[in-house]
Amino acid sequence: MSNKKTPSSVGPQPARVQMTSQLAENRRQMEDLFQNDGTFRVRELEGIDGCRAVLYFIDGMIKSRTLNEDIIPPLQLAPLGGSSPDMVIRCVLSACDCQTEASFETLAFLLSLGNTLLFIDQMEQAIVIDTKNWTVRAVEEPDNERVLQGPREGFNESLLTNLSLVRRRLTGSDFKAEFHILGDTFKNVASICYLESCVDLKVLNLARRRLKGVRATAVLDSNYIAEQIHDSDSSPFRTIGSTERPDIVAAKLLEGRIAIFCEGSPSAITAPFLFLELFQSNEDYYVSHHYASFQRILRITGFFVSVLIPAFFVALACYQPNLLPSALAITIAKARQTVPFSTLNEAILLLVIFDLLRESGARSPSNVGQALAVVSSIVLGQAAIEAGYIGAPILIITAFSCVTGVMLPRLIGASLLYRYAILLLTATSGYLGFVVGFYLLLLQMCSIESFGIPYTQFLYPSSQIQTGDVFLRDSWRKLRAFPIFSAKKRRSRS
Repeated sequence: MSNKKTPSSVGPQPARVQMTSQLAENRRQMEDLFQNDGTFRVRELEGIDGCRAVLYFIDGMIKSRTLNEDIIPPLQLAPLGGSSPDMVIRCVLSACDCQTEASFETLAFLLSLGNTLLFIDQMEQAIVIDTKNWTVRAVEEPDNERVLQGPREGFNESLLTNLSLVRRRLTGSDFKAEFHILGDTFKNVASICYLESCVDLKVLNLARRRLKGVRATAVLDSNYIAEQIHDSDSSPFRTIGSTERPDIVAAKLLEGRIAIFCEGSPSAITAPFLFLELFQSNEDYYVSHHYASFQRILRITGFFVSVLIPAFFVALACYQPNLLPSALAITIAKARQTVPFSTLNEAILLLVIFDLLRESGARSPSNVGQALAVVSSIVLGQAAIEAGYIGAPILIITAFSCVTGVMLPRLIGASLLYRYAILLLTATSGYLGFVVGFYLLLLQMCSIESFGIPYTQFLYPSSQIQTGDVFLRDSWRKLRAFPIFSAKKRRSRS
């Protein structure tokens, strides 16, 4: 009997209803569970000695060739009476992965995964035969993580396919995958992956405990897990990473992180997840380190510009316009002569309009969404200026703020919330409100942890020397080797 820890061999806690030695009673229990299910199939057969047996499977989820060639003929040509389940597995069946189970609840779960169940008269255990054959999407590059250079592979909705894509990059026995069953009513398989020599055991044990605490009727996507195991519900900043690329998962595992996969989801979640990762791109490691460093500085600058520039402009225009150059102050005053709204109302109105246009472009069909958002922005902005509803300077500021915010898709939510919050604080208290809002932003960032790791770790200047991959990316000759989260001694790349 196989003792491999695969999704087919992991199940929920044993149910109260167990199998008996009577085939008729076992059939009644099993077929009652799947009554009115049109995909539930039953195949009756007899061994060469006349011992009765029955096969159960779900139509469309098994390999018919395996059933017809490796399961049914050997069973019909073998004496089944008086045999033990282990003997049938060792001497009769040709399938590569088999196990035994006696709980009807667990058997129903395993059947729904695409396994075939074998019931034999006078046996108190069923034999679970791996015949899974799901229809899955081909391995292709994810649309939201495309690169000009680098690997083109992306995860699909098959858990085992996704694990194989990572294992191909991390060969050897160091790669580990633990399987867990989630879902209160409808069970699903999730997997924690890590490198045994790199992972921080505190992070790994914390992930195991949190995964056991996930509660949901059904876990249909990795985000069901991410929202229940992350650290801070009150913060808009993400403390759990997410990616559809196996090369990124492999790199994060080498750094000592863990990855969690969920059956049916093309996204893997990674932890710990730090603030600095929001500004890193997968393409940073497939282009020149000079260009990658410049792009990373642009992203960091873009985030703070997106959040702070509308509030800073309102503070200048409303509270201390004398700090502006005279020509610029006169230009702003002229542009506002016919505007019926205050500067604050203008800024909020324009930000809301840009957010609406961005959302409508994202939700529209891909072939018209971007064009719709761009054309609408240009037409509405020009028409509003000509009608005298808004001034050109505030339109430029808010447009620049929204455009720089789109540079970082993973930070759009946090950028949007803090942009409005700091803007309102500045409108009520001037520069004091601006400084307080910026301070609260930094305080929020510094108070968060991700699986026990400070969210702002590696943001101090010496981290650049320590890891070579913080605000700038050093060349591969200078980058420090892994892991960076483990307590084990770090070593340099040769």
